[in-house]
Amino acid sequence: MASKIPRRLMALAPYTPAQKTLLQSLILIQTSSRSTRIPPPPASNARTYASSSGFTGFYKKLVKKSLESSKWEFNELDPNATINEAAPYVATARKLKETLAASPNSNTLDFAQIKALLIQLLTEIPAFSGIPDERLSSPFIKNQKLIENSFSVLLAADPSTKLPINLTSQDIELLYTLMVSKTGNIFSSLGKSPIIPNLFSLLHITRNQLESNKDLDLYLLYFKFLSAHKKETEAKKFLDWLIPIYHPERNQDLFNQFLYAVSQPFILKSCIPHLFSLSTTTTPSTEAILFALRQLSLLDSSVSLKFTKQLFKSYPELYSNAQVVSLVLKTLNKNIRQASEIKAFISKFLAHHSKDENSLASIDEEIKDPVERLEFHKSLALTLIKYNDSSVQTQKYLETDVGIPDIELYKTLAATEGLSAESIRTIFKDATAKGLEINNDIMHNALDILIIHKFNVAENFDALHDFFTTELNFESDIGTFESLILGSLNNSQKRQGTEAAIILFEKSIENGIQWNIGTEDQLETLDKLILALCQTMPDDVFKVFKSYQKVRMFVSSVGYQAQVALLKLFLSYNYVGDCERFLEDELGKETRDIAWDAEPELYQTLLEYALKSDNYKDAWLIYGLSEKYYDAPYASYEAVLRRFCALERPDAALLIFKNLRNKAKVSGSEPPSAEMYRLLFHEFGAVGYEDGIRELYIFLKMDISVDPSVPLLNSALNAFTELEDFSQAVELWSQIQQFPGGPDSESYTTVLKLCTHASIQDVEHMWETLQADNRITPSEENYRQYIVANCYHGFYARALEIARNMPMPPAKETIAGLYNWTMLQARKDDVREWAREAFPRKWAALETEDGALKTYLLDEENKNNDSEANLRRQAIRDMLEEKEREQIEREGRIVREALAAPKAA
Repeated sequence: MASKIPRRLMALAPYTPAQKTLLQSLILIQTSSRSTRIPPPPASNARTYASSSGFTGFYKKLVKKSLESSKWEFNELDPNATINEAAPYVATARKLKETLAASPNSNTLDFAQIKALLIQLLTEIPAFSGIPDERLSSPFIKNQKLIENSFSVLLAADPSTKLPINLTSQDIELLYTLMVSKTGNIFSSLGKSPIIPNLFSLLHITRNQLESNKDLDLYLLYFKFLSAHKKETEAKKFLDWLIPIYHPERNQDLFNQFLYAVSQPFILKSCIPHLFSLSTTTTPSTEAILFALRQLSLLDSSVSLKFTKQLFKSYPELYSNAQVVSLVLKTLNKNIRQASEIKAFISKFLAHHSKDENSLASIDEEIKDPVERLEFHKSLALTLIKYNDSSVQTQKYLETDVGIPDIELYKTLAATEGLSAESIRTIFKDATAKGLEINNDIMHNALDILIIHKFNVAENFDALHDFFTTELNFESDIGTFESLILGSLNNSQKRQGTEAAIILFEKSIENGIQWNIGTEDQLETLDKLILALCQTMPDDVFKVFKSYQKVRMFVSSVGYQAQVALLKLFLSYNYVGDCERFLEDELGKETRDIAWDAEPELYQTLLEYALKSDNYKDAWLIYGLSEKYYDAPYASYEAVLRRFCALERPDAALLIFKNLRNKAKVSGSEPPSAEMYRLLFHEFGAVGYEDGIRELYIFLKMDISVDPSVPLLNSALNAFTELEDFSQAVELWSQIQQFPGGPDSESYTTVLKLCTHASIQDVEHMWETLQADNRITPSEENYRQYIVANCYHGFYARALEIARNMPMPPAKETIAGLYNWTMLQARKDDVREWAREAFPRKWAALETEDGALKTYLLDEENKNNDSEANLRRQAIRDMLEEKEREQIEREGRIVREALAAPKAA
């Protein structure tokens, strides 16, 4: 008698995959989700630091903390320092501490004395100058704990009014003003301290008691605090709150007052454009526009240019305002990187003046001051020359430039076709002979013109550089090479321009240019170089990598878009090891929880590679990096689980599931869904992953966030059926029967598969149960499993008869199952004849589909005189062993390909 079929070979239908060989589990990086919340804007009601009912216990703790928090009046950085007798705040601070410590056994404090000394201390302490070396030794920081504890006592509130018991509205106003003025530039823990926000909230509550119109001054002062502590988002929200109250767009003086208030270093980027976007009905004053443009020009050029476009779109009449246009041109002309945007601006400017051919000249005449008029004229002429506008209007305007040496130089450089290095030297010599002094601005403008007019600076660099340094005494700086590199990158021959830009970058290093001291815009030039390399030279990844390494000599990390381009390039070559090192260099070696939508392109690049890679080792490493650095969106997990199951790594899928489950416990994020459980039960059952099935089922029983359902229990039932764990399967079947709706079609398909292991009598009993269940109608899948069960026990003619009499047309898979599990040649012929006649298209499709039809038969010679049942088992075993061999060969091929693939640049 033949031995029992091994579990790994047992299957009840040909579409069920055999159990895959499991390789060693990998380790998933465990992360916990951390979130950073933005503090809310000032509340309408003040918070308090202490209750009003008794100070004994609170007072003792407070005074002890105050007295232990810092030294008295000595400089903590220098133990040998002496008391500065000339500093009055030292004595005041001592008196304030003595007052706080005067009567620790009393329930009352001398609040008037504490208030007076606190005001005196804040008045005497010098404002922080912002010098880094002064930060730790600042008198304010040395007394910060004392000040905070004094406020804790004074801000105790009356429960009925929510207002401080010991402070009047005038006291609150004075303390608020002193605190903002003295801490406005301190980047210390006060940025997180609630003192100033609480004082502001109290001011808002008592604003009716303030002098007339003084509340706005105090409100606007709050922007200084928000800027000092880099609260840009809060500043914009605060501006949104103020605008509907005061409507600055209706009054020019009020608008200017708001503009000055929001022009603080760390909030102006958002607040100035937002303020100007309030209304387009009245054009702001020229002074306000000039002030805003100058403020934003201190930032990166993209912010300034975006604001300029918004401004001129809202107020087209500004194209005729010489002062505004002059400032815009001066700002834009310094930045060749925005060449296309500048051309667009000039085009609109000229179109605005196209109706009158003398319009440009008339703008000059509007400027009364000769110096300002000349500056505007030179700015406009330079822009028109740089960007090669050849209209009649432009040429007529430039005819008036005769006699201006630098403009004449620019014209000559722009008008000479096919310039050589020698001809450029001649042009510069003629200009200097006429008295033109070559400064940095003129040299940068000249280089911009040469670049824009397609002169190959990179090829002629050595000759020109020698001439500029030896004969013109001009030393190249970052700005020089910035213009040269950007000009080369703008070459219409993209690869040629990129190669020239690389040469110029290397020349800058040879000439000792320290890019690390450059502006944000200048460092962005290096990012543009990397982007161009990735886009135009993806076939030379080694050259790109070497250039990236040279750029990294000057920056701690490259820009975001450059990071994305490099990551995509490395992954396109499957250099996953290099990607790991690259991300460690750029993002750090420590685990982080960056919000995925804060850097969506980086995260999506990693995720998409993991979801598309056919090599599970590569997919696992890259997915691990995405989990290491990013707080992944919940929606991504199901796709990742599905992918690793498809890569035949159910162990990896289980680890990812456990990671999501642990993450939900730690951070309160969304736990695994019922759909994820169903997916994993199905996939684990398909490959016979016993440990995974059992652990997943334990999680399900413990998971209070997932409601049990028939579809969910069906997936678990199927998984345990694949394991042939009959007791667990029967238990699940009993649970399913207890649901109000009872088992569904999928439940019966699985339990029919389970009954097939027992006997044909159990199969018949379950089929009768299904037919008697008036809640459902047997499905095509039910019939398919019933047909296979009959074939499994040798009832081939009966199985064919069931197929002939199905109430619905059998699917192609059902026909294949009937044919494959029929093990006698004569009966196979009957199935073939029936299928060809009844369903010719489906049969033809099966015949052309590779591996769809099997030819295994019973051993008709039967030399060992086995029973028919044993012969049938042997035929089934042979068929399943072929599938097992195919699976093992596929796994072996995957592993061999993984080991053979190169993984480093």
